[in-house]
Amino acid sequence: MLPIRMIAKMFLRPRKYPGCQEFSFAPRLSRLEGRFVAVDVRARHGSFGTTLRLRPGTTDIETFAQIFLHAHYRTHDMARHAEIAAYYQSCAKPLVLDLGANIGLSSLYFAKNWPKATIVGVEPDEGNYTLFSQNVAEQERIVPIRGAIASKHSYARIINPGASEWGYRTEINDSKSGGLVALSVQELLDRHSDCEPFICKIDIEGAERELFSRNTQWVARFPIVIIELHDWLFPRSGTSANFLRAIAGMDRDFILSGENIFSISDRMGNPEQVETNDARAQAGIGV
Repeated sequence: MLPIRMIAKMFLRPRKYPGCQEFSFAPRLSRLEGRFVAVDVRARHGSFGTTLRLRPGTTDIETFAQIFLHAHYRTHDMARHAEIAAYYQSCAKPLVLDLGANIGLSSLYFAKNWPKATIVGVEPDEGNYTLFSQNVAEQERIVPIRGAIASKHSYARIINPGASEWGYRTEINDSKSGGLVALSVQELLDRHSDCEPFICKIDIEGAERELFSRNTQWVARFPIVIIELHDWLFPRSGTSANFLRAIAGMDRDFILSGENIFSISDRMGNPEQVETNDARAQAGIGV
């Protein structure tokens, strides 16, 4: 079951957790199917509901706390939330990319907050991906993909298989020996060309250095990019440098929220400007 201290805080001190404004939680007293900790999650407003499967003794519990209790991807308290919500409503088919989806909790959080969005989650680790698929099995708009994310189509391998469940790192190579396909963001956009880019969330344990090394035109197409940078984990490696270069010339807000940076386009509410940005991005021109 969940740690007793966490359960106590969820029920006795709900104000401690922003997520308690959005969700009600009902931890089950026994393990689901004998292997998992189970938590029933229901939205306080709306029809969203699901049962989360979490592996005991892993970082799944901490991931649950970050996403559902501390609400690390919440925009409700941001000054631009009304603008974000209005832009979402204006999209016929918004697209959310969840790059580094882990066991699917971030995808589920987005599904609750942006229910008409198609959410594509990419996760390289087999165990995480299997649980991701189970956690989102009842969510028709969430598409789980096992693979890595990269600046171009290639192949990859996990270089730290003994790491904790939320810390797997991938490295790009030119052969299939790694066992993983590495997809580019543009490939994902092409697969869902009937959708409108909305949110791109990135938590890929330092691989953002390679992702933003080239072919970054897609950034301008997303009104919101949410990224966790990892200079703290890899000092003097410059893992954030390419991302910072990619957005430096763009008209975007840079908002630090917990471990994440929200990069929000200043031109979100101007459809003509968004269309111009798309054309400029596809032509490889910075905006």
